[in-house]
Amino acid sequence: MNDFRYAFRTLRRSSGVAAVAVTSLALGIGATTAIFSFTNAVILRSLPVQKPNELVLLRYASKKGNIFDEMGYPEYLALRDTPEVLTGLAAVSSTKMNLASEEATEQVPGQLVSGNYFPILGVRPRIGRLIAPEDDLVPGGHPVCVISYGLWQRRFGSAPDIVGRKVEINGRPYTILGVTPAGFDGTEQGTHAQVYVPLMMAAQISGREADPKVQPPFRNWVSFLNFVGRRKPGVTLARAQAVLDSRFAALPLAQKDFTFEMSARHAAPGARARLLVVDGKQGFDNLRFGYERPLLFLLFLVGLLLLIACANVASLLVARAAGQRKQIAIRLALGAGRWALIRQQLAESALLAAGGAAGGILVSIGISNLLLRLATKDSQLDVRPDFAVLSFLVAVACLTVLLFGIVPALESGKAGVGPVLKAESTGGGRRRGTLAGTLVVIQVALSITLLAGAGLLLRSLHNLQSIPMGFQPENVAVATINTNVNHYSTARSHALIEDLMQRAETIHGVRAVSAALVSPLSGNLWLYSVEVPGYPTRPKEVPMTYMNAIGPGYFATIGATLVRGREFTRRDRQGAPYVAVVNEQMAKKFWPGRDPVGQRFKAGALDDHETEIVGVVRDSIYRDLREAKREILYVPLLEGDFGFVTLHLRIAGDSARVFNELRAQARAADRSVPLFGMRTLEAQIGETLSTERLLATVSTILGALAIVLAMVGLYSVLANAVAERAREIGIRMALGAARIQVIRMVMRDTLRMVLAGVLVGIPVSLAASRWIASFLYGIQAHDPFTYVGIGGFVIAAGFAAAFIPSRRASSVDPMVVLRHN
Repeated sequence: MNDFRYAFRTLRRSSGVAAVAVTSLALGIGATTAIFSFTNAVILRSLPVQKPNELVLLRYASKKGNIFDEMGYPEYLALRDTPEVLTGLAAVSSTKMNLASEEATEQVPGQLVSGNYFPILGVRPRIGRLIAPEDDLVPGGHPVCVISYGLWQRRFGSAPDIVGRKVEINGRPYTILGVTPAGFDGTEQGTHAQVYVPLMMAAQISGREADPKVQPPFRNWVSFLNFVGRRKPGVTLARAQAVLDSRFAALPLAQKDFTFEMSARHAAPGARARLLVVDGKQGFDNLRFGYERPLLFLLFLVGLLLLIACANVASLLVARAAGQRKQIAIRLALGAGRWALIRQQLAESALLAAGGAAGGILVSIGISNLLLRLATKDSQLDVRPDFAVLSFLVAVACLTVLLFGIVPALESGKAGVGPVLKAESTGGGRRRGTLAGTLVVIQVALSITLLAGAGLLLRSLHNLQSIPMGFQPENVAVATINTNVNHYSTARSHALIEDLMQRAETIHGVRAVSAALVSPLSGNLWLYSVEVPGYPTRPKEVPMTYMNAIGPGYFATIGATLVRGREFTRRDRQGAPYVAVVNEQMAKKFWPGRDPVGQRFKAGALDDHETEIVGVVRDSIYRDLREAKREILYVPLLEGDFGFVTLHLRIAGDSARVFNELRAQARAADRSVPLFGMRTLEAQIGETLSTERLLATVSTILGALAIVLAMVGLYSVLANAVAERAREIGIRMALGAARIQVIRMVMRDTLRMVLAGVLVGIPVSLAASRWIASFLYGIQAHDPFTYVGIGGFVIAAGFAAAFIPSRRASSVDPMVVLRHN
């Protein structure tokens, strides 16, 4: 304790050094903790349920090796009762629900759950009760629901009499049974479920067609259920895998061969589809596959920043120790032990680390808020600090003590008594100068790595943002409705869509209105087969094309260019001849060298009716900015049964005002069908670049912090060197050295350290470039212009950091220095 009291008094006398050191550590520790908070939320955090380590998820790998999460109800029945390995298996289906009341109608994330869902998870209610097995017996016979704690607070003002209230979900009344506990938001990572409905109400909740001839009516639906189970105590994953897969092998799904598969995950293909039993303590982890690699990359970057911060503080303490040589020598002469000196230096380091950790909490909160704004709006992440994050913070703080405290402590213990107490010997100065210079080289080298990564990611983001869209997203607003879940007929859906478009046209500032099944770069995808007379298909080839159903005036509304023919009109609707518009890529593929207008073909999108092409539109982006040009087929929205529709409005003026008026018009048209996803088309496109923007922004911030810390370390080393060489400089100037020669001497030392850092940092950056290559677009990870530019910038920054020490050295008065020496 005496060591800490003495260390505190010592640091208070060196308040400037202490402030810089604490700030450096706060930046390094805070940034590292913020990224870890996100990593913890996405990758590490377990579900807030009883014994989450016992949970398992069931997936299956197709014959081609693609991994899928969703199966059907027959598979659930076949796998549900497996008492030899599971205490229970629950089925859950995530879906959007239209929640209506007298005050407002909104779309909320919800889940259809089997009656054993909450009992298997071990979740207890906050108020009332949760869905039980007896609430999930009769198809369509249980119009009850459970709401989340967050929805209870936000929508119902934490009303204590919430149990028994009626709410309208997808146009039908439901009775609230209870409220889930705070912190439980379902089992799908990143999506906060707000309403839970029994699985037997699937036909009433879902927009899918139900078959009343089978029981339950949704029995034949495929790929809509996720399975979560609980292992019996002592049963391993391998044992559960063997038992459950043996049952799965007898199911038709195990032998099914898909014609077309899309999946981001793959396993080794086999002769049949295989069941996969995986750890379920973190729930369904779809969010992880989008963020896992970027977060691990950012952890690598903040690790480099933390090393720079530690090297910075170490160089400050080494420089400070040089000024305390006489004090240390006197203490040694008076009988102080070397271990006591080392212990006291470590106590100072511990106090600095504690201050850095305290400041790091504030820095991590700021960076976490920035990361939340950069993440996609659909990913509802909880990055509030928990025990794991706080433990990580303490561990990092302790690690920093070892990283920056050991070397200065050992240096202080090496001080000699005789040389220092003699007439101003500079004994040990060369060794300390070499150590301090080495620390600067390390900082510069690590800064080069961070800056190179930031430069590459920024240029990649610019390349993506510069891709020609094929339309004009500026001043276009979008808003989505879904009439499918309300089970509206095709005629009623079309009437509502047309009514909304007509109402939107009356809003002040709206220049044009249309609608589409798929809004550009919204993440939605429709893919259909086509049959084109005369097109030579290869063996087993099924010609496929992207599809979009659009309303009248769609191309004019979004600013797409029609190169031939016409757009759709209000006459292109059910009962009229089947027509289509194709993009240039589709025209070149299926009708090369011919005029596509007037050609006929069949498309699955129009139930294989013979369809005539009436127009050709310029190629545009459909799903992904990185994707090459693809064939796109456009069909009339009013000719098919499409209830999930996005309105597109070309506007002039404030989009918020237009959205408010549009919301009022939608409520007047149909109170039970809410508008959702209201945003500008530019914002929608920007969300597709959320990962790229996250990486570029965070890496740029880290690179900026890194170069600032490195230059602070360089400045401290140069300032200390000038102070130590004041006598030498004074003698040089007394013998006739000019000021410019002194400045050159300091600048030469600066160039030597910075160049060494650049020469070390660039090869390290090139070696680490494989980490970043997959995130880049339109630029190579070893792009020479980026590295040359970063190297030049760091050298210029080094000379800027040396400006004040060099001016101070050139201002030494030889008479004053020699008089005091």
